[in-house]
Amino acid sequence: MSTAHAEQTTTSSVETVQKGLDAFLKGDVPYILERVTEDCSWSGSMGPDVPYAGQFTGPQGALKFLEAIGANLDIQTFEFDRYVGNGEHVVALGRWSGVVRRNGKPYDARLALYFQVRDGKFLRFVGYEDTAILAAAVRG
Repeated sequence: MSTAHAEQTTTSSVETVQKGLDAFLKGDVPYILERVTEDCSWSGSMGPDVPYAGQFTGPQGALKFLEAIGANLDIQTFEFDRYVGNGEHVVALGRWSGVVRRNGKPYDARLALYFQVRDGKFLRFVGYEDTAILAAAVRG
């Protein structure tokens, strides 16, 4: 792959991720789902106390993941200060905070979100966060 093609792919992949994260913040789930491939591997935290934990596949799996977040967390801050891209691979670094809907307990955690993007579509997503912070807030 030429350097110019790799740079173009990286730029478009980072832009796809930025637009997807902006859509999440705005609650525009259809925008995200339109960009999730049928065989996309989608996984969040694996902590047993985290309500959106698990491995999901395709748009329906991504929808279950996003619905679990929305049903359980009232997000107040969702911001990213760095995007690291290498071809199809993008990592977004940031933080999110809010409260657990069920018990009103606050959380504030750093995030590292990994995406694999091809032709403007998400092929893979893995969310990394401080699971202990989220689990403690969920437990109350």
